Amino acid sequence: MSVLIDKYSETPSLEEQSAESSNVCNHDSKTVKVSHRRKILALHEPVDRLEHPQLQYFYSVNRVFVGIVILANMNSMPNIPFSVSKTFVKVDIPIQIFAEEEALFVTIKSNSSTKYFCIFNSSSNTQHLMERLHSCSNVVYLYTLCETEQLEHQRRITRSYAKFEAAYDDILRLLIKVASDVALFCEETADRQRSNKATIDQAKRNYQRALELYAFVETTV
Repeated sequence: MSVLIDKYSETPSLEEQSAESSNVCNHDSKTVKVSHRRKILALHEPVDRLEHPQLQYFYSVNRVFVGIVILANMNSMPNIPFSVSKTFVKVDIPIQIFAEEEALFVTIKSNSSTKYFCIFNSSSNTQHLMERLHSCSNVVYLYTLCETEQLEHQRRITRSYAKFEAAYDDILRLLIKVASDVALFCEETADRQRSNKATIDQAKRNYQRALELYAFVETTV
């Protein structure tokens, strides 16, 4: 069973949004320099969904281009900041949270055309989980969320995996990193798509995704 954070999620109260905004503003993390990428991407005309009806259905969970999946203990999983979920929903990238490992793998394997960025809580079976996820061809990057005292251990046991990208002890910092990586992935995909007339609309949409994600990263760090 998974929890899907999508465009139909209930909008938080003004107090909750204010609290999230405060959390973002007070967040102290290493600045990701993306201004130059935003300027370059701004040269590409964004795709308006209303002008391209075929993109209206791009969000369907079974047809998404990129997805974020999280394997976590529901009792210890920290809340995902509203500003983050809102940003990913805006660019049609769903976040799915799984409580069971097998359910996660069923989703990944049954949607082979979707590229996944995977996050999981550190646990005693971290290495086993890394091996399974690393073998999935449609998994792009792997990330772990753990306690501060576990950071060095997690980095040590995962450094040999090429798809492993980072370990964090803070959900906001981790999702900012994921947003930055997804933005670059969308941009590079669009660079390949733009040379083909058949995929020019997808290229424009991916440039738009990248631009909006870079903007989110730049204004949040």
